Amino acid sequence: MQDTCRLCGGSHTFVRYRLGNHTVRRCRDCAFMWLTPVPTPEELRAVYGEGYFANDHFMSGQDSDIYGYYDYLAERFDRQSGYVDFLREVRSGGFTGGEKPARLLDIGCGFGFLLDVAQDEGFQVEGVEFNERVVATAKAKYSFPIYCGDVADFPGKGYDVITMFDVIEHVLDPFAVIEKCCSMVRVGGLVVIVTMDSDSPVSLLFGKRLEDFRRVREHLTFWTRRSIGRLLEERGFGVKRIRYYGHTFKLGFLAKRVSMCSAALGWLPAKAVAAFGIADVRIRLNPLTKMMVLAVRER
Repeated sequence: MQDTCRLCGGSHTFVRYRLGNHTVRRCRDCAFMWLTPVPTPEELRAVYGEGYFANDHFMSGQDSDIYGYYDYLAERFDRQSGYVDFLREVRSGGFTGGEKPARLLDIGCGFGFLLDVAQDEGFQVEGVEFNERVVATAKAKYSFPIYCGDVADFPGKGYDVITMFDVIEHVLDPFAVIEKCCSMVRVGGLVVIVTMDSDSPVSLLFGKRLEDFRRVREHLTFWTRRSIGRLLEERGFGVKRIRYYGHTFKLGFLAKRVSMCSAALGWLPAKAVAAFGIADVRIRLNPLTKMMVLAVRER
């Protein structure tokens, strides 16, 4: 068990949540949180296997089944609609430099959904993804380059924008990943991180019942505004903006996800969805759990 904080080196840490055989520890000094024990490399490789993006058991309610996505491919257009707004925000915010097409690298790009939209929005795009099966699928569909492997071995340089959507909580060494980003993005360039805010009102309300904490097979670190700010600022970035990032859900799927956190809170939405036959109706919702951090490389 690691009692010393990996972010600030402090020893004032405590168990914030107990999740079966795992605990989530928190540092009193910097608010960084991490999972113990950490899954072995073999266990991590197993969870990111063939069923990761189509996990039929996701809704079982068992912590061991809460990993990956119920049906990631079915979420493509809902995800991409949100990416359009985000990319236009990046362009209008003056983060992309001159008039030539801005170079964008998406780390953990999966099937390339973000890269697809970014290319349509005028960015010159590349991706990094370690899952060989996913990379093969993406390359069969798209012409933009995707590097298959660990980002630590990726040779790219000089990017205007680097994105990491739901990635940093999965990596064994997030500190090395941010240092790698600093070496790949130009001075004045932008790094965008989307991850759970462990201190958001909703996160504090649900606590260890929240799905993100229960993903003990894949989520290794947990961040707050304070800890993610420290991580970035100590490695040459200035945080310019942090906001909550929403998503589009089918109402039936959303009701089930709420029930996974709290059967009492999920009972009424589930009944309403069934009574009115609106399970397939889509709604854009921001539950105030995911934060989007925009940080500029300053040195």
